[in-house]
Amino acid sequence: APINFNDLMVPWGIYLWKPELPATIGNEGAGIVLAVGDGVTAVKPGDRVVLPPTVKSFQQRLLVPAEQLVIVPGDADPKQASMLAINPVTAALLLSEYVDLKHGDAISFNSATSGLSQWLITLSKKKGLKTIGLVRRAEDVEIVKSRGCDHVIVDDEDIAVAKERLQGLNVRLALDVLGGPAAGRLLQTLSPKGKLVVYGAVTLKPMELSAGVLIGGELTVEGFFEHSEKMIPKINSTLRQVAGMIGGPDAILQPIAATYPIERIKEAVAHAVQGKKIILDIGGAVPR
Repeated sequence: APINFNDLMVPWGIYLWKPELPATIGNEGAGIVLAVGDGVTAVKPGDRVVLPPTVKSFQQRLLVPAEQLVIVPGDADPKQASMLAINPVTAALLLSEYVDLKHGDAISFNSATSGLSQWLITLSKKKGLKTIGLVRRAEDVEIVKSRGCDHVIVDDEDIAVAKERLQGLNVRLALDVLGGPAAGRLLQTLSPKGKLVVYGAVTLKPMELSAGVLIGGELTVEGFFEHSEKMIPKINSTLRQVAGMIGGPDAILQPIAATYPIERIKEAVAHAVQGKKIILDIGGAVPR
């Protein structure tokens, strides 16, 4: 199971869900089916599956309705499978649910080095969209370009100068996960009547959006929450669509900084809060 920022927001008291202790957290993960109930045919013992968002993943064994499980390709990396339920699904829904994007349109997004951004880039290419990624460090520019991003802007670059490179692009959708001044810079990349969708607040700072840019461009701002009433019915079908993309020679791979056993959870969390993608190897369940 990965340690996600929204996992940590629960014990920090920031997240909307504030459970009574003792409680289990973990918003996504993958495991191996050990046994099935009578009449179950959708999965069988030994299948590697992605857990549904209805269960908490930081535990060794779970009892899950079989119809909620998604089988991943046999050659898929189990660590990559553990990260399927949030980043890939979020990326797919961000691209499909807010703007009717056409071939040749462009999208922009910040935190372009993230695993979710890797999915945005890949899924956008499949749709024929151009991508604009914002990064915080100049040394990340070539990394993001090597992942297929068409245009990369450094946060401290003069946004007016950077926009000159974007002339001719119809930037209809911008995706913000950071908040603070980064959201304001991202807003300025939008073409007239574009939409800014906010799906996170990693900096924990209020968004700094220019009223002049919003009004002058007739722009709109909307929030995304994967577990909203609107999105929940679409999660499982979207997850099945992306599950087949993590196997084979063209598999989409999210970057992973390190893997820790559950016994070193404190070290793992300390590493994760640095903005790195960390995987917990929980173990304790061997197929029989």
